Amino acid sequence: MKDRILDIAREKFIKEGYSNVNMDDLARDLGMSKRTVYEQYESKKNLFLEVAKATYEEANRDSDELLTRMAIEDNKYHFFDEIKNLWELIIKHSKLFNANFQADIRKYAPEGMTYCYGQKLKNDENFQKIFEIGIKTGNIKPTMNKDIFYLVYFSSMKNLLHPEIMADLSVSTKDAIEQIYDVIMLGVLSDKGKKEYNKTLHKEDN
Repeated sequence: MKDRILDIAREKFIKEGYSNVNMDDLARDLGMSKRTVYEQYESKKNLFLEVAKATYEEANRDSDELLTRMAIEDNKYHFFDEIKNLWELIIKHSKLFNANFQADIRKYAPEGMTYCYGQKLKNDENFQKIFEIGIKTGNIKPTMNKDIFYLVYFSSMKNLLHPEIMADLSVSTKDAIEQIYDVIMLGVLSDKGKKEYNKTLHKEDN
């Protein structure tokens, strides 16, 4: 029951905004009494905080799983297939982190932001392994500094979660992510890597 309330509430908070969500309407959408909703969540603010936490935790969990898989080198591993999966995962979750939703979190449930900035997705160790695999397979330039790549890549993606930054962009979050990928990846990839990148992510012919 709690999960169902959380899912429907998240849809409403993202679509309508915190101040426009009415607990009576939420209960009606759920097909249950408002009392039942309050038995699970003591207030609208408490429910919103749980929505924020659950949203960030879901994004972190998905990222953890993908980054862990990317860091395991075996015969089935394909560098750019996993890079594309990471790209698509970021796009998927970026839909939940629109400017208005984030502004509401900052205003009504700032504790929820810690789930975005406080958790590192275990990416330090995994990123190093992924980078080393990119070097080993000849897809990343051997002269590229791992720490610089890490800083530029993750700082760029993290900045897309700031509503004030997104508000100044003339493109959608999805387009921004795609263009950031182009700028970063084409800068660090070897000639071989660029060819594979364009083939895998942009569906270009050899």
